[in-house]
Amino acid sequence: APAAAPAPGTEPTAPAAPAAAPAKGATLTIPILYLKQQRDINPPLSLLDLAPADDGVAGAKLAIADNNTTGQFLNQSFKLDVFESASVDDLIKAANDAISAGTGFFLADMAPADLLKLSDALAGKPAVIINVGSPDDTLREENCRANLLHTPPTRTMLADAVGQYFAFKQWRNWFLMFGPTPEDKALAEAFRRAAKRFGGKIVDEREFKYESGSRRADGGVEQGQQQISEFTQKAK
Repeated sequence: APAAAPAPGTEPTAPAAPAAAPAKGATLTIPILYLKQQRDINPPLSLLDLAPADDGVAGAKLAIADNNTTGQFLNQSFKLDVFESASVDDLIKAANDAISAGTGFFLADMAPADLLKLSDALAGKPAVIINVGSPDDTLREENCRANLLHTPPTRTMLADAVGQYFAFKQWRNWFLMFGPTPEDKALAEAFRRAAKRFGGKIVDEREFKYESGSRRADGGVEQGQQQISEFTQKAK
C-alpha cells in the first residue's frame, strides 16, 4: 500500500540491524515471526472446502524454503518461527519478546481490530508488520499505520477488478447477491462502489441467507442446484 504520513509524534522505523556486520563470506540470518491469531471463522458452504489448520503458515514455510535455496548464493538465510494464540495480548507479548531477541519482521494473520492493536503496540520499535490475512479496506485508509504493510488485495481492489472486466465486456446491468456476514456486506459495498466507478448499474440486489456446512449435501450440490436457482428467479 502507498506509504501514509505517520501519526503525530511517531516516525516509521526500520527492522533491527544485526549486532555486528557478518564477516565476509559469512551467512546473514534474517529471523521472521509469523503471528497467527486463532479465530472463529464461518465454515464454508461445503464441509469439503474446510481450510487446513496450517492455512497460511504452510505457504510461508514453502516461501522460506524457496528463498533459502537462492539465498545461499547471497549469503542470506531466512528463519521462520510461528506463534499462534487466540489472545491479542499473547501475540503482542510474543512480538515484543522477538524484538528483544533481534527479530524485526512479522507476518500477521489477525482480525483487523487486533492487527491495529499490534501495530500500535509496536509503534516506534524496530519492527515491520506485514498483514497477510485481512482484506479490510480501512487498514490502508483511515486506519493506515506507518509500520504496517499489506499483501492481500482489499475488497475494493477485488471488486474493481470485476468491475473493469464487466466494463470491458459491456455488461452494464448487474445483479448483486451477498451473504449475511459483516464481511459479506463489506464486499457488497465494494461492488456498489465499483459499479459507480465503471459505469455499471445494479438493477437488483438480494441478501442470500444460508446455513454453512450443510451436512445434507457435503458437496454443495443442494446449495448450488436448488437454493441458488430459486433465489435468482424473477431478477430484474
